[in-house]
Amino acid sequence: MKKISVFVFAWLASALMLVGQFISVASPNGGEHLKLGAKHTIEWTSCGLTSGTLKITLWKGSSNVGIIASGVPCSLKTYDWTVGNLEGAPGAAPAFGYTIKVKWQEQSLVDESDAPFTITAGDARDFNLKWLPGVLIDPATGSIGEVCSFTARFLVEKGTLQRATVHCLIQPEGVNQPLLIGSQSFQNIAPGNPVPVTVQWRAERMGEHQVLFRFDADIRPLEPAANRSDNRIGATFRVRGVPAR
Repeated sequence: MKKISVFVFAWLASALMLVGQFISVASPNGGEHLKLGAKHTIEWTSCGLTSGTLKITLWKGSSNVGIIASGVPCSLKTYDWTVGNLEGAPGAAPAFGYTIKVKWQEQSLVDESDAPFTITAGDARDFNLKWLPGVLIDPATGSIGEVCSFTARFLVEKGTLQRATVHCLIQPEGVNQPLLIGSQSFQNIAPGNPVPVTVQWRAERMGEHQVLFRFDADIRPLEPAANRSDNRIGATFRVRGVPAR
């Protein structure tokens, strides 16, 4: 009987602690159309949260899409979100039916958007990107029949690159037209992290080769005048004869 009384007392004490404590999501709270890659301030009100942190998650129906932010001080009531970005996971795709939840991580206190909101596709030109200097070539000098690896890196500086394809071409010495040797597609690339593009190719002829990475022709940055090298990056690569056996 004594153990039951202690348990009941502890339960009542915990319940009383939550009296007067609440979280209420204010935005997005239903009906909004948020553009992918744009900034949106998530807002909520709260009372009685004296310590600890909050976690903000994105939901689609009953499915947890991912974490927007964790470790948010409970004293805050706003969080600036780059729409679609998630912690350690691919970005959310444009769609209807999203809600967010704000949870006090130290307790079971949580609130969710009253109704779904929509993430819309951003403007296809609403970004800036650049190639980072240098193309990594391994091995540095190839031999006929050897598989060589070419890696270039690009960086989105502004906005979100919704989708793009990077092509790698090679132009051997004495050949008029470059040859396509590989392509790689990307989606929802947020700013800040270098993105590698790697293509492998088997050397077929001797001489100097020009390696070129370029984006699709329809990639047009928001500020092209400031990024004239944004569309392509190249390097020179030499192929020797057949390796000695």
